[in-house]
Amino acid sequence: MVNNTELYSKVETLNNWSCINIGNIRSKNIKRIAKDVVINFYNILTTDFQENKRIVAEITNVSSKKQRNRIAGYVTTLMAQIRDSKIQTLEELV
Repeated sequence: MVNNTELYSKVETLNNWSCINIGNIRSKNIKRIAKDVVINFYNILTTDFQENKRIVAEITNVSSKKQRNRIAGYVTTLMAQIRDSKIQTLEELV
């Protein structure tokens, strides 16, 4: 049986973890397609998800809306990283 002090310490630990940013999990396929899109169409992409969603729909043959949105979301993330100089060159994406 767990006493109250142990229980409160476990709850406090869980509350402290809530501030940790864990990040998104994406499949290798989504990342590969998004990186190819950024490398080949860098000049027309932006950091706006809605615009990138439209562009991804035009230049890829993805049939699923969910997959298109995931690719566009990762493209937007990559473009924001390029803008913030976390990625200096497009060759780093390869």
